[in-house]
Amino acid sequence: MSSGSRRTQFITVAQMDEAILEVAALAREASLEVVLIGGCALQFFGSDRLTADIDFAADGLLTQLPTLGLLSFGGIQTKTSTGVPVDWVVRSDDYAQLYQSAIRNAIRIPGLPLPVAAPAYLAAMKMVARRKKDEADLEALIDSGELDLHETRLLVRRLLGAYAADDLESYIQTSPLRRRRE
Repeated sequence: MSSGSRRTQFITVAQMDEAILEVAALAREASLEVVLIGGCALQFFGSDRLTADIDFAADGLLTQLPTLGLLSFGGIQTKTSTGVPVDWVVRSDDYAQLYQSAIRNAIRIPGLPLPVAAPAYLAAMKMVARRKKDEADLEALIDSGELDLHETRLLVRRLLGAYAADDLESYIQTSPLRRRRE
């Protein structure tokens, strides 16, 4: 490894489970509505992507964990008592409505102590983030069969606008699975 490069420390399934349990208990104690988002949430819909942190969207800040930094789009970076990195997202920008709607429309998964953002919302969030890994996640969601494309198209148009709806359509039309089928 060259000097200056760093290696990403991915979290294990056991660490993920433990962190989700802790955060769910703290959120319940603080009367916060919280939903699992990001790479960890994608794993409940078939993704095998590893993640270095756990992302949650909430309707308020979680004060029981230390603030390690601020997220530029709203919220904090923190960590659980066992050191698992957490991004606690409380959007207060142009995309706040998307995140609030994701919280209200989250789905319950048996055995999970808190809800998970529905696939259509995860897709919209990935479109907002616009990083390479988010584009790959969006393509994986499209190819997974977990995404209701009609619902996602409507949601993206309603919450992100016509340009985003056009972008989504482009992703759908050029998805690797679609190309393999043709």
